[in-house]
Amino acid sequence: MIIRTIPVGPLEANCFIIADEVSKKAIIIDPGDEPDRIMEIIGSEGFSVEYILCTHAHFDHIGAVPDIKGLTDADVILHKDDIDLYHGAAEQAALWGYDLPPLPEPDILVEEGDMITVGKLKFNVLHTPGHSPGSFCLF
Repeated sequence: MIIRTIPVGPLEANCFIIADEVSKKAIIIDPGDEPDRIMEIIGSEGFSVEYILCTHAHFDHIGAVPDIKGLTDADVILHKDDIDLYHGAAEQAALWGYDLPPLPEPDILVEEGDMITVGKLKFNVLHTPGHSPGSFCLF
């Protein structure tokens, strides 16, 4: 497994790129900002992005989703309990003085126990509400 960590945006939210070493299929987790920088790493590593995963729907974790979706056509994954927060993210960002581009609708809504497969990597969805209603982790 290949893991790259990239602090992005003025709030320096951690964005992660996880890829299968053999297939080079990848998942981008929490692309909050700086899509060009994220995609530069994707290109330099030769990764193919399968999914854009949002561990929760705060604006600093989803701000680059529209650009990356447009560049990769990867499926956007969000927990079903964060859909309202996702739809209200532009207002949330405005409270912090940021503009958020229109977000694409999530392609996949997950919940506890779902599995996400990238190449030969398999991740179980663990619902971890608290930071937001739909926060989740991968195991």
